[in-house]
Amino acid sequence: MDELPARYVAMVLTDIETGLRWGELIALRPMDVDFLRPLVTVHRVIVEVSRKFTATGERMVVKPYPKNDEPRTLRINPELVDTLSRQVATLGLCPEQLLFSSTGRADGNPISRNTFRTKVWLPALERAGLGFHVRFHDYADLWVMPMVA
Repeated sequence: MDELPARYVAMVLTDIETGLRWGELIALRPMDVDFLRPLVTVHRVIVEVSRKFTATGERMVVKPYPKNDEPRTLRINPELVDTLSRQVATLGLCPEQLLFSSTGRADGNPISRNTFRTKVWLPALERAGLGFHVRFHDYADLWVMPMVA
């Protein structure tokens, strides 16, 4: 964690706590977090596709959450609630904006999995000098113990 750029720490902590799939994680918005009951609800997923396969030419397509056609709700700890609250306040996010964007600003687009992997994750692993490879979701799986609300 110490080797990650600061703007990605909240995202990685969220994945560690929840075990969300990549598309679920990058689709989260402030309105998906219940800051009072501490819950995160997955309402949508972002899928990366080739531009030639979309009518609009977009690479990132937002889809309603496909699992059983119902949102999934996860309990989160108060420390993560504080982290996400700071993220919202620091970036000045509106309820419908992405919690974790490609630019680290309120007006950013979804983060590409491959760009995150090559530009952020792999360099952080190298700086950490672990001596072995860890995939992003492996890291989360080592720590995750999600509680379904």
